[in-house]
Amino acid sequence: MELLYGDADTEYIRASQVTVHVQDEAAGRIYSRLLPLTYRENSNGLVLRGENVSGEPSEIVFFSETAADKVSDITGQGEDHSPCKGHGLHE
Repeated sequence: MELLYGDADTEYIRASQVTVHVQDEAAGRIYSRLLPLTYRENSNGLVLRGENVSGEPSEIVFFSETAADKVSDITGQGEDHSPCKGHGLHE
């Protein structure tokens, strides 16, 4: 996230609309579109919530690297070692 306000200590960002900027690959022109999406972001990642083509609620979640590592750990897909550096219960 590009921080536009240097004095802001932002831990949580929320918006009811999202502006998307895209650059056309062929022409190189930049286009901007305002979309009716709910946007939520914190240190775990961000969530975009809107409607699908049938008008039903839909959302996309983008995890931060830290959150993705946590998900891997709690689902048994993480590294096979104790995060307690030798102070675990199994040692």
